[in-house]
Amino acid sequence: MRFDTRQQMKLGQQMKLAPRVIQSMEILQMPLLEREERIEQELASNAVLELVEHEPPKTSAGSMTSCRPTPMPPPTSTPLTP
Repeated sequence: MRFDTRQQMKLGQQMKLAPRVIQSMEILQMPLLEREERIEQELASNAVLELVEHEPPKTSAGSMTSCRPTPMPPPTSTPLTP
């Protein structure tokens, strides 16, 4: 009579993407004309959306000011006291 016991462990990792992330990835991978058409369709079908045109910042030639990030404002919450 032979008794054989075994124990096995399997460790795995899975990444699940939210539907909004999947949609964003699909839109960013679209060709430019197809993406513009998709945006126009969304604007036409959703009354809450509106197109806001932004003017490019005016900088002198060779200036890198438009590449600098905008500094964040300081936090408004009060510090915790012990």
